Amino acid sequence: MSRSAIFIRRCLDFCSVANSQRKAYKNLEGAMSAKNKVVLITGAGSGIGRALSIGFAGDGDTVLGFDRDGAGLSNTAGAAAEGFTATAGDVTSDTDVNAWVAAAIDQHGRVDVLINNAGIANQGALTERPFADWQAVIDVNLTALARCTYEVLPHMQLARHGRIVNVCPREGETGRRTLSAYSASKAGVATFTKSLARELEKEGQDDVLVFGLIPGGTLTNMNTNPDMQSPEEVYPHTRYMVERPAGHANGRMFFRSQDYEMFSKFNEQRARIPSPPAGVED
Repeated sequence: MSRSAIFIRRCLDFCSVANSQRKAYKNLEGAMSAKNKVVLITGAGSGIGRALSIGFAGDGDTVLGFDRDGAGLSNTAGAAAEGFTATAGDVTSDTDVNAWVAAAIDQHGRVDVLINNAGIANQGALTERPFADWQAVIDVNLTALARCTYEVLPHMQLARHGRIVNVCPREGETGRRTLSAYSASKAGVATFTKSLARELEKEGQDDVLVFGLIPGGTLTNMNTNPDMQSPEEVYPHTRYMVERPAGHANGRMFFRSQDYEMFSKFNEQRARIPSPPAGVED
C-alpha cells in the first residue's frame, strides 16, 4: 500500500472513531445530571476509590475501576452494583493506562468522568529512606495522574464534554513531617488542576471541567485514625462536583462541597459560582 493510501486510510479511521464518539455524546443530553455516565476511577481497590466506585455504580453509572491491587478490585466488584468493571493495572505503566482507556472507548464510545484518586505515601523523613521511595510517590501521585488525564482528555475535547476530578488532600498546602514527597505531589496536583482549567478555557471548552477535591481526613489504608470520616462520606461531594453544569467555573478547588479558603481568590477570579441545588452544601 502506498504512503498516500495509508494516510487516507488513517484519516478515514480517525473520522469514523470521531463520528462514533460524537453520536455517543449526542445521545447523552443532560448526562451530568442523569445517572448514566461512564466513569473511570483510579485506586478503585480500596479507600476513597472503592467507595466512589460503589457509589457511582449504585446510582446507575457505568464504572471502570483501575488498581494494581487485584484482590482489592475483586472486593470492590463484590460490593458494587452490576455496572462496575475491574481492570488490574499500574497507573505508572503507559501500556496499562492506554489499554484501560482504549477499552472504555471501545466498549462505551465515550468517557464522561475521570476521577484521579490513586495515591501512595511512603512515610518517612527525606534522608531516612532510599530516594527511589520518594520518586515513586511523585510517579504515582502526580506523573501518573497527568498521564491518565493525557489519555482521557482528547476524547472529552473531541466530544466537548467531560468532568475530571483530581483528589488533592490538604498536605499539598500545608506540608507534613515525614511526608515530603506526598505533600509535594499534592501541591503539584493542585497547580496542575488550575493550569489545565486555564488551557480548557482558552480552547472554549466550557463543558469539559476539571476540579480539585480536598476530601478531608478520611479513614483509609494510609490513614488509620478511627476518628476520621468514612470513605463513603466522600461520595456525595464527588457526585456534586461531576454534576456541575456546562459553563461552571473551571479549575475550582473544593473542600468537600465548599470552596477551599486557600484557593478562594483563585476561584473568585474564574467566574461567579452559581448557587447549588437546594439541600446541597456549597
